[in-house]
Amino acid sequence: MNKALSFVILYCSFVFSLPVKKKEERPNANLNYTLHATIKEVSKGDYLLIPQQWTAEAKSWNFTEERFHAKEFFKTLLEDKIENKKCFAFLTGIATGNFDDRTMSAEFGRFGLQHIMAISGFHFSMIAFFLSIFLRLFLHPKHAALSIVALLSFYFVFLGLSSSILRAWIASTLFFLGQFLGRSSSPLNSLGFALLAILLLDPMMTLNLGFQFSFLATGAILFFYSPTEKGLSKWLPKRTLEEVLQFSLFTQHAYFFVSILRQALALSIAVNLTTLPLSLLVFHKFPLLSFLYNIFFPFLVSISMLLLLIGLCTFWIKPISMLLFSLNNSFTGWMLNLLYYLPLNGDIWIRVRWITPEFLILYFSALLFLGMYLKTRQQEIRSSFAWI
Repeated sequence: MNKALSFVILYCSFVFSLPVKKKEERPNANLNYTLHATIKEVSKGDYLLIPQQWTAEAKSWNFTEERFHAKEFFKTLLEDKIENKKCFAFLTGIATGNFDDRTMSAEFGRFGLQHIMAISGFHFSMIAFFLSIFLRLFLHPKHAALSIVALLSFYFVFLGLSSSILRAWIASTLFFLGQFLGRSSSPLNSLGFALLAILLLDPMMTLNLGFQFSFLATGAILFFYSPTEKGLSKWLPKRTLEEVLQFSLFTQHAYFFVSILRQALALSIAVNLTTLPLSLLVFHKFPLLSFLYNIFFPFLVSISMLLLLIGLCTFWIKPISMLLFSLNNSFTGWMLNLLYYLPLNGDIWIRVRWITPEFLILYFSALLFLGMYLKTRQQEIRSSFAWI
């Protein structure tokens, strides 16, 4: 092995996926291991690391092993409550962040819904929304905000560290700490703070696709959601409360549906401004059905998550919890069937190979300046007492 190769191996970290075999025990995550392996040159500049033997060394202090057992315990809680295996895999995955069902991952990928399977701001906001409503029934708003920070921090430790989870936890924590201190918070500043924290913690996270998609999508929402919704209001106009109350009951329901549709369209357009070009660069293709499914499917997932949260909170009241779990089992099964049973001949893909990293840098730079321009036009004068 030459010196250059030794240097590369020394400063690179590897992630190993161990095959699951009933005859072999899982390596304990609280131990350090020495890996004996050989390196084979596959082609010029490309090397294959072939593990041969693991040797357990001294114990390491971390939450990995405890986190694994906590997630397994959570799975056992739901195992006899959710009868449908697909629903069980989805609900445990959406709660723990571990999706082991490869078929489900492939089905979500068909419709460009992989982001739902990654714990991010969407999941944290749903949990924070539920906790905020529940805790404010019993606690003062400031005490409720501090309790939410503690519970979200516990959930963060339970999930484990990843760029999207860390970003979502930092943003949520800053928001509720601002409420506790009686100060407002800027979403853009919170996003920048999360970016700085990740760069200080582990700069190599920037090479992770999850990091790139997470920050690009969040930045796009903060910059372009409001202008996009304002533009859509020309075709799907907003109404005042007084105007809505004068409508018939049917028209009121129709207006509610149109409002949800306008917001979903604005969100989808804003997110795809950044994620679509990046997807085409990385995967060279993008499913057209993603535009349709991302309008309504996250809303359905939020209902499934809400039913799961309420079911867990009423876990000791068996009649109510069993009713909620049964309802969630039926609803989530129906929701997943929207993915599993769509014929393959309905899949249409955008395929592009001309997008290059250089083009993407220019595109994102132009998009950033456009977003800053639109933001400054709409930005109201903020209070000098802003938290961050």
